[in-house]
Amino acid sequence: MKFKFLIFLFLLSFLLQGYKYEYHVEPLNASCNAADRNNQGIAYMEMGQYNHAIASFKLAIKLSPNAPASAAYYNNLGLAYMRLGAYSLAEPCFKKSAELNPVFIEYYINLVSVYAKNGTIYNELEKYSLRISSDDNDSMAYFMQGLIYKQLGEDEKAVKSLKKYTSIEKENVLSRGAKQLIFEIKDKKIDHKG
Repeated sequence: MKFKFLIFLFLLSFLLQGYKYEYHVEPLNASCNAADRNNQGIAYMEMGQYNHAIASFKLAIKLSPNAPASAAYYNNLGLAYMRLGAYSLAEPCFKKSAELNPVFIEYYINLVSVYAKNGTIYNELEKYSLRISSDDNDSMAYFMQGLIYKQLGEDEKAVKSLKKYTSIEKENVLSRGAKQLIFEIKDKKIDHKG
């Protein structure tokens, strides 16, 4: 009997306290969910499940389409397409990455890599050369030209274009990346001689 009474008091205390608590639902945080979908896509990529990765990256982009952080999602989507050999689908992903967050050199390197894979690298080189001939201060044209020359193995031309870029854009994140590339190219050249 004492046991039943204690259970009754215990249940009664829950009932009496229950009215104090409100049911609260946290609002959906799309950016957190987008990051989760991106991480899921990365895991799929590591497992070689590229179609699942693509679906996850697309969902991440849909949840947060135009935030600077979404540049990473577009970049990852482009990488997944590249693994499948879908270079024409990868190219706009890398362009969008660079547009949303233009400070990461990796996005531009990936874009140039797509140009090489889909056979348009010489056409793109010509476009950037034309931009330079019409505007000698077009820093991004020099930057992309330098990356293309590096991809093509024309190291001296790459260094020349990247140096021109760094002379126009003295101090920004990409100029530091360009200086690092120049150093790597020169270091590689020294290693081959030695």
